[in-house]
Amino acid sequence: MLHHIIFIAFLFWSAFGFLESFIFLLNENFIQHDLTHTYHMNLALSELIIGGISSSLAFIIATSISRQFRYKVDNKKHIYIDGLGILLGFAAVIFMYWILDIHSKFRTEI
Repeated sequence: MLHHIIFIAFLFWSAFGFLESFIFLLNENFIQHDLTHTYHMNLALSELIIGGISSSLAFIIATSISRQFRYKVDNKKHIYIDGLGILLGFAAVIFMYWILDIHSKFRTEI
């Protein structure tokens, strides 16, 4: 039973880390320019707003996913598993961004 709890916690926080980083990356590309130029915000404030929006949306989505599994497992907290899951999701987004960046540079050089 403990293995199931660890797996679900790891899955939940990996999804949260992935979603938070992915939403932040999308928002930064599309919203940050509007915040800095249209609403005359500085870069730090616009990044803070984008980070807050990204975290809240990712938490809502990841919590919705975890509720599907909640009735099957005990709801115990494992802080190290949670942290590792967030780092794994964050690393997955960075790896995907890195691969896409290399692919786009490769296509433009040909």
